[in-house]
Amino acid sequence: MKLNNTSVFTLRIDGENLSPTTFPMERLAEYMAIFAKLIGADNQPVFKEVSKGSTCLDITVPALWETRTEQSLLRAANDPSYKNHKYINQLEEDLLKDGYKSAELLNARKQLIFLVTPQAAKITHSVNHAAKLEGEIVGVFGRNDKMHITVRDYGGRIFKLLADVPTGQKLARHLRGGFLRLQTKGVWNRTNNGWVTDPNKCHVINFDELEDIDALTIFQEMRNIPGNNWTTMNNPEQVCRELRDSDTPSKA
Repeated sequence: MKLNNTSVFTLRIDGENLSPTTFPMERLAEYMAIFAKLIGADNQPVFKEVSKGSTCLDITVPALWETRTEQSLLRAANDPSYKNHKYINQLEEDLLKDGYKSAELLNARKQLIFLVTPQAAKITHSVNHAAKLEGEIVGVFGRNDKMHITVRDYGGRIFKLLADVPTGQKLARHLRGGFLRLQTKGVWNRTNNGWVTDPNKCHVINFDELEDIDALTIFQEMRNIPGNNWTTMNNPEQVCRELRDSDTPSKA
């Protein structure tokens, strides 16, 4: 599509219940940045708008450079040695992390240039039990008698869970309002990316609010406890990460 001597390229992101009004703002900015890098600074991409159709991110380039831009995008999608191919990989990783189905890159004539579909992480083991999860509520959506909850943990990983309507409504009041400790019950899957909740079989049972304290402060307080082993560890943060990625998720 051409507009005032510019051509509009579109990145269409498809995800369950995804729309411009439910797309997290910081994630929107991340996808827009990846899209702009894919197009390339030399083609002078300019943000136009977020439009409907799942979520469509529209960027304009000067109409004079439409063909060059499309050729660059095609090469990025098909040539692993091309400098911009790394942004295709980054896009795939973000789609997988956020749990979105796919992303389509459309040219100025609204024709498909390429489709990015993330490869789901391979499940190596599953357990069904109660476990704790600490993170920030970044998405709440209601459907029938269930609420779909999206949580981002301290490391930026995305977890998707279910909740009954009363619990989901309470969680909605904490949307992007700080970190919570969730008590969950259901299926957790071990993947090559660590333990993740099964989005259709793991439920939030209850939750507690957490104090807004950074990790460094917490570790320093632990070091100051008499008789603890943290003071003798060279890298307690690494030990914490290893415990998090152990053979089972943290039990409640």
